[in-house]
Amino acid sequence: MEAGLLIPCDAPPEPSLGRGRAGVGCSWRLVELVVRSEELGFDAVWLGERLAAPSLRLAAGAERTRRIRLGAALNLLDTLDPLRAAEDAATLDVLSDGRVELVVGHGRPLTGAERAGGPEASQAILGERVELLLRVLAGEDVTWQGLHRGPLRGVTVHPRPVQRPHPPLWIAGDRSPASAELAAHLGLPLFLPGAADAPEAAAALVAHYRERFARAGHDATGMRVGACSPAHGSPAEVLERALGLRETLALDVHLALLDPGAVPGDALEDTLALFGAQVLPALRAA
Repeated sequence: MEAGLLIPCDAPPEPSLGRGRAGVGCSWRLVELVVRSEELGFDAVWLGERLAAPSLRLAAGAERTRRIRLGAALNLLDTLDPLRAAEDAATLDVLSDGRVELVVGHGRPLTGAERAGGPEASQAILGERVELLLRVLAGEDVTWQGLHRGPLRGVTVHPRPVQRPHPPLWIAGDRSPASAELAAHLGLPLFLPGAADAPEAAAALVAHYRERFARAGHDATGMRVGACSPAHGSPAEVLERALGLRETLALDVHLALLDPGAVPGDALEDTLALFGAQVLPALRAA
């Protein structure tokens, strides 16, 4: 099982830096956490969708690291056009020499005509955007016509990503079968951010995903499941949560959820170092 770190949001800004520069320290703090995660032996660090411009921060981290995988949480339904998302992802993949992983899923509720269509319409929009993202990352001279975006004719994303056919793309589950169905249909891995809150429900979703994935006839090596649990608490408590999820869901990837806004600066470093020294080796031994 791969062991990584998920940072969902920023720490509060530093008022002492003055207006207009209050977020500078926070931005560099995130970059330092990426670097420190590699030093401590984590396999990956993912930055969540509540961070401003996670891909830019990961690009800064990529320049100072060589091994660790870099996860960028994207929200195609809310703000990003798939073509723009593909350009950002491909550029980050080049800058990191092929270490990028992407996460897509539902975000805040849709509005207007999209919301009027109900959950089915929402899922259809997500499915179309994910398929377009995969196509433009994997192919050149792409011509495409869909229902929820203008057509493309002979479009090629530049630069081309290092990882082929495209960087790994995870579908984020939302505790309903729809996301698991989409991941299985496309042959993509499934990430369950809320699994620690409802492990039994997550286990049922994972079973559904694996059954549908096998029925679709995809290469079984692409069938991967990831989840996260809090990194706060004693090493024994943190390890028990992580191993419990691993056993319940047969995880391929576990991310320790670390919220910089909930921990003072010095304590954050101590928490991360303690995890790296005591929890990571135990996870790998298990």
